[in-house]
Order: sequence, then structure tokens, then C-alpha cells
Amino acid sequence: MGKGDKEARTEAQARLAAERAAQKAADRRRSLIFGGATVAVVVVIIGLVIFSVSQQSKSASDVGPLPKGANESTYGIEIGAGAINGGGDSEFNVKAAGAKIPVLDFYEDFQCPACKTFEDATSAGVNKLLSQGKVKAVYHVLAFLDRNLNNDASLRSANASACAADEGKFLIFHDIVYTNQPKEGTGYTDQELLQFGADAGITSKDFQTCVTGLKYQKWVQNGVQREAENRPVTATPTLYINGKELERPITNESIAAAVAKASK
Repeated sequence: MGKGDKEARTEAQARLAAERAAQKAADRRRSLIFGGATVAVVVVIIGLVIFSVSQQSKSASDVGPLPKGANESTYGIEIGAGAINGGGDSEFNVKAAGAKIPVLDFYEDFQCPACKTFEDATSAGVNKLLSQGKVKAVYHVLAFLDRNLNNDASLRSANASACAADEGKFLIFHDIVYTNQPKEGTGYTDQELLQFGADAGITSKDFQTCVTGLKYQKWVQNGVQREAENRPVTATPTLYINGKELERPITNESIAAAVAKASK
């Protein structure tokens, strides 16, 4: 092999080594860029997760304490077979009558005339189903009419019903409030609400403090009301059976038929 051949081979090897070095450098740069982008994406994802968790925590903390029998997700007060924490009315702490127990979600406002009409027509039938262990009822007491009527009677009566739930007297208190619904726009006074409690057999000082101190204001406004708006509920009264809205007009017969179907 001549001198020229050796020089050519040496130059070729040098070029190859230089190309390999350049390729490695490029690979390192791409790795750093990709790695940086990955870290950035991970940081963004972590940030979003932290934000979501913080918002959920904030939302949960905004609700304040829950009354006895309140569902931790929907905030409605459960009554009847399988009710959480024993439910909000001790009279209806009964055993389930069958393997499938339909869940009735009632959305209502104590100042709503249509709700009173609905309660007058259906409460006896619903209470019978509850006492027989055939359903679980979840009551979502709202305060939307306060805005329309320029008062706070819906809030205060909803809060008082939660206070009654703590005493194991939700449903009897609930029925008394509707029986004594004032003329639209007049609202309920604290004294009336306390009297309704006495009529329901509630005599504790805790109830009085709970009513006058609006213990469950946040539960009403940031819990029950927010969940109803998110569902969304656009009118009261509204009734869902196993998550499906029951068509109007709602009667004892239509409720019984829907319950019988959902129980199969």
C-alpha cells in the first residue's frame, strides 16, 4: 500500500470519527430537548391535578358541616331503607323490603306553591312507601326562590329542616312546614320555624341554636343548591327515580308505577 493510500484512509477515518461525534452531540441535544419538554408536560399535568384537587377541596370545605343523613355527594338528606348515617328521620329507619330499593330524589323549595300542591297530593303515598321499606327518598331542599321573592325564607326554612334532621325529625318537620306555607312572598319567620319544630316534637336547645344561627347555610347554598344547578334542575318540584326524571304530571299513581318498575 502506497503512502497516498495510507493518507486517504487516515483522512476517511478522521471524517468518520468526526461524523460520529457530531451525531452523538445531536442525539444529546435532542434528548435534552425531549427531556425538558417531558418535564414541562409533567409539571403542567401536576399543576392541573393540584388545581383540580384544590378546587374540589375548596368546594367541599365551602359546604360546611353536613346534617345527619346528608349524602356526601349530592348533599340531599336521605330517608328510608339504606339511608346514610341512619337517615334524617328515625321514624323511617326500616329494613329494605326487597333486593332492589329505588332511590327517589326530590328537588323542592319550601316557598314554592307548586311544591306544596305536590306534597299535599303525594306525601301520604311516599311516606307509606318509606314506612314499608320499599324506597329510599333523598330530599334536596333548595333556596332559589329567595332571589325571586327578595327574602331569605327558603334559605332559613331549608336550614331549619337540616336542624330537624339532626334531631331525627326531618320528614315530620318537612310536612309541617308545607302545611303552614304562608302566602307567596311573605316567607317564614324564625319564630314560626321554631314552633314547627316544637309541633314536630323537637324540644332541644341545639335545634333553636341551629335554626337562629343558620348552622347549615353553606350546606344549603354551596351544597344542595350547587348540586341541583349542576344536574341541572330547572324547576321545582322535580322528582328523579334511580337517576331518571319522572315526567309530569307527577301523581301517587305514576310514582307507584315507577317504583314498581324500578324494583324488578
